[in-house]
Amino acid sequence: MKDSGSIRLLATGELTGQRYGETPYKLYESTDGLTREQLEQAPYFFVWLHGMGNGPIAPKNLQRMQARLKHRVIFMAPQSPTAKNELRFDWGCCYHKTQNKNQLGYVFGSLHQEFLRDFSQQIGFLASLFQAERTLVMGYSMGGFGAFQVGGFSPATFDAVVSVAGYGLGTLEEGEETPQPEARERFEQFLEQVATKLSDVPIVLALHAQKDGMSSFTDVSAIIDKVKESSQQHGKENVVELHQVPDGKADSDKTWNKKTKQKRRGHHYFNYTLLDGSSEDFFWAKLRRFLAKAEPRGELFPVSVQSRRLPWSGRGAGRMPSCPKCEPEAAQDEEIEPEFEVEGDEEDQAGVWTKEEEDPEQIRGWKLEDEPEQEEAGALEEMPQLKEDAWPGAEGPENLSWKAASRGPRPRVAPY
Repeated sequence: MKDSGSIRLLATGELTGQRYGETPYKLYESTDGLTREQLEQAPYFFVWLHGMGNGPIAPKNLQRMQARLKHRVIFMAPQSPTAKNELRFDWGCCYHKTQNKNQLGYVFGSLHQEFLRDFSQQIGFLASLFQAERTLVMGYSMGGFGAFQVGGFSPATFDAVVSVAGYGLGTLEEGEETPQPEARERFEQFLEQVATKLSDVPIVLALHAQKDGMSSFTDVSAIIDKVKESSQQHGKENVVELHQVPDGKADSDKTWNKKTKQKRRGHHYFNYTLLDGSSEDFFWAKLRRFLAKAEPRGELFPVSVQSRRLPWSGRGAGRMPSCPKCEPEAAQDEEIEPEFEVEGDEEDQAGVWTKEEEDPEQIRGWKLEDEPEQEEAGALEEMPQLKEDAWPGAEGPENLSWKAASRGPRPRVAPY
């Protein structure tokens, strides 16, 4: 027996920091086309990163992606950070207005350590809260760039990193406005300090059109090749693949009218790769197979109870290019007071994060949503008030606790 299927807004939240702007996000649950048995399985936690322009994805499109995964999914749909202290952001890439002349912020910008650390921490926290079986990050265009950024910064957090029409920091391409050899040097640094870290992710996929005139196919090919090289050097048996979009489908999206047709540059294949019937064989069937075969992940939170240090700063694995406009400590490890008490022996690296006697609506800056948003596209069913015994991964909001280290098979959680 199949459920009627729906997508609903669970909660909204906001990530804030001293050196980056507001980063609001929404959490959705989608269960379209699932059997009752599938509804009882632990969900996937799926982070969707939007492209240039900060346009939010329609919930109905998230629902269609979930239906292709054939699994219960908790979606996190954040917005790229707003500007702060004269810095602008393309996810974790920050730059000044003058550095973005001719849209070259991705060349002259730097990766913002504090944002990537906090963002990775929040993703890991929420994935653990919902007892997710798998954690994925995916994005289109600038979102694909963001997927590479956060996946390379915190590979232990993710089971899959998928970049569609994405790019890297810097470029190999020659062009009138592209500063060479600076752009090439920047890109090679990105390969060494970011792409090599992606080899620790079980599944790394890129979907790209060779005809794409906005995001370089050559650059993405080099990123995937570097991930493969690093995987082979370290004996990793992960899946690293580049799937080429046919030239005839590079401008197949019908979101632009005829007047703008001449401006298309092979960068419009969102529907072909992710939503249309063509996406099943091209992408989703492969991803389902890879997820089914991937080994259970290791610890999600390798946190030392004694030091209370956060694990997402990439210690012991080299440094990512940091933001030259930030204070030095923005690119360094920090001891951070945990918002949750850690219980257990010091030898127990996992511990148990607990939160008691606190309003659940204030947890980590996010609140429950009692009413669906009406202005967005997609059918959102009205969300009932959550009951204590239906809180994900806990006995109830008054006694919120969960294992912080489990990335293997998780206990089944009844749908709510």
